[in-house]
Amino acid sequence: MGTTVRLFKGTFEALSANFREFAKLYGWLAVASYFLFLVSLFSQGATVIFLVAALSAIFCVSASVRWHRVLLVGGASAEPRLQFGRREARYFARMLILAGLGLVVIAPFLMFLLWLQAEWRDAVPGPAAQLASICSAYLVLPALMRCSLVLPSIAVDRPVTLKDAWRESRGLGVPMMLAIIAVDLSFWPINLVLNLLLGGSASTDFPNILFSPQIPAVGPLFDAVSLALLTTILTGGYYIMQERID
Repeated sequence: MGTTVRLFKGTFEALSANFREFAKLYGWLAVASYFLFLVSLFSQGATVIFLVAALSAIFCVSASVRWHRVLLVGGASAEPRLQFGRREARYFARMLILAGLGLVVIAPFLMFLLWLQAEWRDAVPGPAAQLASICSAYLVLPALMRCSLVLPSIAVDRPVTLKDAWRESRGLGVPMMLAIIAVDLSFWPINLVLNLLLGGSASTDFPNILFSPQIPAVGPLFDAVSLALLTTILTGGYYIMQERID
């Protein structure tokens, strides 16, 4: 529990201590996301959708790498700005590998749930299937978070292998997952109020800062903030792992 508390507190302390850099970097990301959102509204072609998705991924990767560097390196080398070079390309490639691993692990379970609901629709109600899907994601998340500690290492030019990250991060997966849930809980009231004020539904579903609220107008802003929070938790996990190694 101590590691979870350290990660949770450290997330908000890091945002507070580096607020100027945070506002500048993720402000630009939010502006870029709003622009792409508007483009997607006025054009629904397959090519445009692909380009919007690709540019969104590039912007998010760029922001994540710079934020890792702001928190771990500091100084002029961590000046917050959106760019995409070799470091970001390596980061993006490793993200795709991790996403593939997560999909391979969770896909059989999700396929079984879909089959079960299709065969016994009355016996397995929709909410129960959704809850089972969420639970399965959280079962995979600790292992995925441990493997994802390779990402901050790439950002600071001290790359570690997946094997090393897995070995050195023993005991960090669950605390990182719990820190994410704690952040979800702390932002849920904000999400609820925004939904009420901006005309959405007063949903009391499980907190979802890692997803967009039900108001498209604030979706890109929440996406930027949630990415910053998730990246900060991941950076904290990497920092603790490096303490063990050093």
